[in-house]
Amino acid sequence: MVGFDDDAAAQTCDPPLTTVAQPLGDMSALLLELLLHRIDAPDAEVETRVCDTRLVVRDSA
Repeated sequence: MVGFDDDAAAQTCDPPLTTVAQPLGDMSALLLELLLHRIDAPDAEVETRVCDTRLVVRDSA
């Protein structure tokens, strides 16, 4: 079983849950950058960006 977000519950459940960790700080900074760009250029082409994730293997794998 695998979860998503790697929150504290994933570490404390029994067995500890394998999860996909997301870079929330990077995602927030990117969101702000894209939002400010959209405000400055509302007719600009829509951009798609992908942030790296990582698999955190615990005992549920």
